Amino acid sequence: MRWRLHLSTQPVAAVQLIPSDKPLVAVWDSRHTVHYYTQADATPSGEQPFDRAPLPDDLATDFWQEFTASLQAPNGQYLPTIFMSGLSIYQSRDGRLRLYHFHDGDLVLEVEGRHITLDRDGDGRFLAVGLDRSLGLCAALSERGGLHIFQQHIRITRVALDLTLGMEARLSLAMPDGLGWLLISDGRRVMTVDSAGRILHQFEAHFAVGTLAVSPNGQYIALGDVDDNLIRVYDSTLRPTHQKHAIDLIASARQVQLIASLPGRKVGISAVDISDKGVIGFALGGVVCVVDLKALDVLPQPRPLL
Repeated sequence: MRWRLHLSTQPVAAVQLIPSDKPLVAVWDSRHTVHYYTQADATPSGEQPFDRAPLPDDLATDFWQEFTASLQAPNGQYLPTIFMSGLSIYQSRDGRLRLYHFHDGDLVLEVEGRHITLDRDGDGRFLAVGLDRSLGLCAALSERGGLHIFQQHIRITRVALDLTLGMEARLSLAMPDGLGWLLISDGRRVMTVDSAGRILHQFEAHFAVGTLAVSPNGQYIALGDVDDNLIRVYDSTLRPTHQKHAIDLIASARQVQLIASLPGRKVGISAVDISDKGVIGFALGGVVCVVDLKALDVLPQPRPLL
């Protein structure tokens, strides 16, 4: 499995690997439209535009409930995140819980028909958000560096992390399913943190960290290296295991279109995702590529001296 397609002249906003008996790749363009392709061979499988979807005045209206019920991929799976103008929606795997992240920083949880605004506790706007799609654990990073963790609407943790903030920061947050920990980066520092706010593993990157992802089972972590356009893969302890230049992966992948150009030299990695089986989907500018872990170079591992 190794293919590429040229979707747009603008950077792709997100790539999502949607598992099922017929796994799909969901690709979000810069206009909030999601395009679906089969994971195996990039066969087009439909698209959904969200650029004109109105923000709701009341999340409990019948119109909005009908709209959210439609937030599924063609293979019947609920989309993990929906990107709209002014709003991102995170969904549990069964679609019974939703987390609304409004771009003014508010977080609203929808569960069993109730809508509850999560308390910022005077910590400023929530900038980066994650959802454990199995346990209903919610996490949010504030503009002041606070990490807030909620079990549904009940806050269980609020800790201050030593993160780079301000204009230079690239705050990112991702969560595996059902494991009770999360992945955080501020663009230089990368860490895993448990639900009590304790740092489990961390490292200071010698490169600028852009987009990141963790597989649902927590086995794989993928980072986009902004400086060198490398796809870097780590295990759950943040031990580096694989890497390769994104342009090399794209150049060796099967080209879906008859005519398509490679990304330019100055184009960066704009999106990445990784599955439980080690399938990696990423975007370099407007070019989307899907490969498996075997396409990356294996990094030598330290061994104890005899």
